[in-house]
Formats: sequence, C-alpha cells, structure tokens
Amino acid sequence: MKQTFLRVCTVTNLLLLSPFMLADEYHYNNLLIGKDAVGMGGAYTAVGDDLSTIYYNPAALTRVGDSNMASINTFAWEQTTFNNVFGNSDDFKRSAFSIVPGFFGISYNTNSWTLGAALMVTDYSQERSDDEIFYQSPAFLGTGSSTNNEFITIDIDNSAYQVVSAAAKQINDNFSIGFGLGIEYRAFQTTQSSGTVISSSSSELSTSASGFQASARYSDDNILMIPSVSMLYQDNAWSLGAKIAKSIVVQRNHEFVSAIFLTGVPADFPDVVSAARLSESACCKQKYPFNINVGAAYKTANWLFSADLQYFEKVDEGVELLEVFGSPVTKVLDEVMNVALGLAYTINRTDSIKFGIFTDNANSSIDTNIEFQRLEAIDLMGVSLAFDTELIELPFTFGAYYKFGDGKVRIADTRSVENIVGLPLYPQNNNNDIADASRGTVVAYFSVNF
Repeated sequence: MKQTFLRVCTVTNLLLLSPFMLADEYHYNNLLIGKDAVGMGGAYTAVGDDLSTIYYNPAALTRVGDSNMASINTFAWEQTTFNNVFGNSDDFKRSAFSIVPGFFGISYNTNSWTLGAALMVTDYSQERSDDEIFYQSPAFLGTGSSTNNEFITIDIDNSAYQVVSAAAKQINDNFSIGFGLGIEYRAFQTTQSSGTVISSSSSELSTSASGFQASARYSDDNILMIPSVSMLYQDNAWSLGAKIAKSIVVQRNHEFVSAIFLTGVPADFPDVVSAARLSESACCKQKYPFNINVGAAYKTANWLFSADLQYFEKVDEGVELLEVFGSPVTKVLDEVMNVALGLAYTINRTDSIKFGIFTDNANSSIDTNIEFQRLEAIDLMGVSLAFDTELIELPFTFGAYYKFGDGKVRIADTRSVENIVGLPLYPQNNNNDIADASRGTVVAYFSVNF
C-alpha cells in the first residue's frame, strides 16, 4: 500500500495550472480595438480617422467630428500548448472561444472642442477545457503494473470593460491636443480541478486504487482609472501623433479557495495532510507602468502608410505573496516595446483594403528566485487584414488578425501544494518547473458606422 501511494506522488506533472494562461495579464495588446485600427495592426496613433481614436489618440477627435460607430461582433479563438507536462510526456492543449461585445463610440463637435465617449472591451476570453490521459506504468518496488489516469478541468471567465470620455481641441490648422479619462473594470474568475487515479494489479490478480485531487477557485476583480494626454500634428500628407497614459488601480478584491484530497495514506506517514482546505483574500494593488505611444503616418491619393511604437516602463515594486498558499498576487513588470506597421489602399469611394503587422511582447520574465511563481513569457507577433465596403448604404468593415509565438511557462506554484500536503507530489527536476509553450490567437470581427 505504501509503495502504491508513493507512486501517486511521483507520476503527476500537472496540477492547478496557472489560471492566467488564457486570461492574459502577460501582454498589453490582448485585443486590438476599433475598425480601421484593427486592419492596420493597431498602427493608429497618427491616423485617427474613426471613433476608435478615443482609445488610440483622443487629439485626433478633431478629425472625426460628429460620428457614431459600433463593432457589432468579434469572434476570438485561442489555443495554448504546454509541452511535455503529463506523466507520459504528452502535451496539454488549452483552447478558448469567445464572442466579444466589441466597441461602441459617439462624438460631438462644438464650436471649440470635439467631445467623445466610448465603451470598449479591452480583454475577453472564456475557456472550458477538460482533458484526461491513460497510460500504463511498469511494476514498481514489488507491485504489479498500473493504469494511470491523469485529468484536469479548467473553467475561466475573463473580461475587461473600459468606458472612456475624451475631449480634443484644435489649436491651429496643424496641431490639436486631446485628453482622455478611462474607467476600466477587470473581472477574472476560474474554477479548476485536477489530479490522478492509479489502479494497480498485483501478481495475485488483486487490484487497488489510490490517487489525489486538488481543486481551486480563484477570483480577481479590479477597478482602474486611466488618464491620458495626447497630441496630433498634421502637415500636408504627413501626420505625427503621441499619447501618454497611466493605469492606476483604484480597488482590488482577490480571493482564493483551494481543496486537496489524498486517498490511501499509509499509517507510517503520520505527518501527511490527506485533506486540506485553504481560503485567502488580498487587496494589495498591482502597479502599472506609464505607457507612451508615438506614431507617424503618410497619405497619398490611394495609399496610407502608418507606424507606431509603444513603450511601457519597467515596474518593480516588489512581489506580494498569499500568506498560506505562497503564490504571488503582484509581480514585477518588465520594460516592453511593441511596434506596429499598417498599410491601407483605397479602391474606390466605398471600398478599401488594409493590412498590418505588429508585436505583442510579454511583460514579465521568469524569476527562479520567486519560489511559487506562475508565469508565461511568450513574445507574440501578429498579422491583420480588413476590407471596407458599403452594405445597405452603411459603411461596413470585415477583418481578422492572427497572433502567434513560442516561449516558456512556469507552473512552480504546484510546489506549494507539496508543502501543504507534506509529500513530493511532483517529479523533481533541474529546470525550476519551466516548460516550453506555444500560443496562437485568431480574432475575426465586423464593424458598422451609422
């Protein structure tokens, strides 16, 4: 019995995978916003000729005037693969499919100011993943062969909604300034369950089963305030734009509940915790960086070229940990620079085509000095394509973009479960629980001006 139980504690690689892997706090460009901007890969700071400029550069509202716009539906599909994480070295694939509400905006031109307001979804994903594997293990320490059943279920609901009010003023024929204030609500909830069941057969044809299961429910709600200042300069065919913004957490509510159960614990393991329930909460606020966007655009009769550079400063305010479970609830944010290049071609009065390439680099690095750090470090690259036309006398845009990349993930917070139980539940390794990973995201959308 003791040998069988020891096997339970040494075959499982996967338990309580990071709830953030698809609910993405590791990148800044989770969803591209707007109509024309999406088709151009987000290279829109110096363009700003539809209402999504409320998000990219409020100063360009002076170009838009009175307008209304809506992105009616956005369909997002995402898959992330963790390599060699199951006990038999199989990969684990997670996928999410979501219908994102999109963008709604309105603007109004007064004698001296252009005013605008928008409701947008800046991050959104829903995941319902359920996977299990079966494999045979050879005899171990005098026992017979065994059948191993490893399993995991993950449900995730993640969303970020932002309401922005903005104002822009034309200073002269070439120069305008803008101000924005966004209020964002971020809500993340996940319920996860995983573990293993081992059925062993002895030489006498008798069978026994042992195993363990761990489940967790995690929620993290944040309210942020995002002020911004921007400018736009235009001279004939050239435009230059810039925006500086800062996300400030006003309120945070972080809750974590976990339960762990082991079966068949031998009597000569007196210090092993065979059942445990943990409940913790935290209100410490994550610090976010200043964000500076600069862009340039050049327009001819039929062509529009644009380029953007996004800069996020480094944030190092230390790492706050849950007291019992030990997992970090805040983190260090790396300095990040993203670029976007956009191209648009006007076919006729109603039709045009747009293309873009962009990066979405990770904002965190794996730090093995943080004992129970769970982290993804995958730099992404994206391509986008959109087509503008007119249907039932309304301007429509159809488009899509694809992001992809490879990198590393770390799920070392599983070691905190070992500390609670009092046994090594996972194979020891010399790579600090770091695994290879890949990610791909496809987003399709359509928008209408009315």
